[in-house]
Amino acid sequence: MSLEVFPQAEYAEDQRFARPILTIHVLHRAFTTGAILGTVGYLGAAVLFRTRSPNRFPVNLIRITRVAATGAVASTAFTGLGLIPRMYGLEEIEWQDRSWRLLANEGQNRVDRWSLFGILLGSGYMLGLSRRRGWTSIAMKHGMKSTDSISKWRIPVGGAALGSIGGVVGYLTESNLKGKPASVGDAAGLPKDVKL
Repeated sequence: MSLEVFPQAEYAEDQRFARPILTIHVLHRAFTTGAILGTVGYLGAAVLFRTRSPNRFPVNLIRITRVAATGAVASTAFTGLGLIPRMYGLEEIEWQDRSWRLLANEGQNRVDRWSLFGILLGSGYMLGLSRRRGWTSIAMKHGMKSTDSISKWRIPVGGAALGSIGGVVGYLTESNLKGKPASVGDAAGLPKDVKL
């Protein structure tokens, strides 16, 4: 979700909606991270083990959608649970400061916009594809048994996860084409003189 729907206060100590802003940001980034880890992990295993057993890791839209959805949901749940002890007991100003910095970070806002666009496009595409062709027939076309077809929740979630990955790739491409390469420092909102 793009955090730009929340108004940014002039000073961090006046920032409203600090807890929802930070929570949404953390869960959004976890969703994308889980999708990337799940997809890259599966594709890496497919390449690694393909020479030994070609049928063990088939690479097709169904399998990639499944692992992207599972990775995104697992990462979001794990990170959401991790946010509780991480932020427990902190004063409101600490929530406000972190949220204010997120809203002030133009690079982060651009990543959020691209990622949200990708999420909407990916889930819409997968839902349209499944309604037009029927998901079970697509699964069987790719050599899966009808009992192996993916759960209905994985269709839009997997599409959203893959779209989120595409949105981040779109952001990185746009940043590099504009001649301003994206860096970790830009995404973290660090001053230009800070070296990582």
